[in-house]
Amino acid sequence: MPSCCINCFHDNELKKFIISKNQFGRCSYCSSRDTSICSPNLLEEKFEFLMMVLEEDPNGEEASDVIDRLFSLFSHKVRCKGSLLKDINSSDSYKLRYSVRISTDHYKTGWEELCSELKHTNRFFLKNDIYDHLFSLKNERASSRLFTILEQLEQRVIPEDNLYRARISDEVLTSKNMGAPPPELATSGRANPKGISYVYLADNIDTCISEVRPYKGSNIYVSLFNLQSEMTLIDLTEPRKKFSIVPFSDSEYDEVLSIIELLESFSSQLSIPIKPHLSELDYIPTQFLCEYFKSLGTYDGIIFNSSFGKGKNYVFFNENNFLISEPTSYQLEDINFSYS
Repeated sequence: MPSCCINCFHDNELKKFIISKNQFGRCSYCSSRDTSICSPNLLEEKFEFLMMVLEEDPNGEEASDVIDRLFSLFSHKVRCKGSLLKDINSSDSYKLRYSVRISTDHYKTGWEELCSELKHTNRFFLKNDIYDHLFSLKNERASSRLFTILEQLEQRVIPEDNLYRARISDEVLTSKNMGAPPPELATSGRANPKGISYVYLADNIDTCISEVRPYKGSNIYVSLFNLQSEMTLIDLTEPRKKFSIVPFSDSEYDEVLSIIELLESFSSQLSIPIKPHLSELDYIPTQFLCEYFKSLGTYDGIIFNSSFGKGKNYVFFNENNFLISEPTSYQLEDINFSYS
């Protein structure tokens, strides 16, 4: 009897279910050893949602490809996703081809309209439909779905986590100079509006140096930042992989997937390389969402992918919970370019 394991899936609800079976061994699908396993047919009930989001289509795709694109359920470690899905599903439906039954772009046009309104029409008293439907607390049903997804994207950052901040300076800097700028000096950033100071950090030294865009010969100071107490951030690096569709009802699937599309778009905008010719107006939509997350009172910041390599950027809404080390100085010797 084949066994699947927690390393076959990204979905945390599926992982919890497998762990609850309290069996350990080698996985038949990704070859992981000494890990939590279960028989794949035990997951069939968890995959019932597929019948609500897929419809038979002779010109469509294999079921495993469609659901992986929609939900990013399967880990890249799985050698054959189709075989795993076949063993989960007791019917022969895996042999058919499918397309998506539901719409997942409810908020695409609304978000574009909201961005335009924020930049060119109303900045403080919004009249956009997506604002009223998703971000206004008056609409409790839509807000509750967003809140559930945000809970799934929560990431705890603890004092033992090392984070870094870099600054370019021709003058010697100390730890007192390495924190966030005072409000009167805070310029507009990807996440913060002008005059509101956030702390921008990275999870490694290379990324934090790249993010300040140094020039050849520049003097760079890098400090280590450690939290004094645990904080909770929203991890936007891979929303589709980190969320789970399992807790939601079939009537919510289209709404939930539309929210994921919106969060992925937001994450992508945060990770776009900063272009010198862009105006402060281009930052306003991402600033709006960050201010919205901050207003919830539950989250201390966000995490998103750096546009430089594989690093991650951490944005904290408050700078008062850090131990900041004395900076180490570096001088940039060379810059490498790649182009196509």
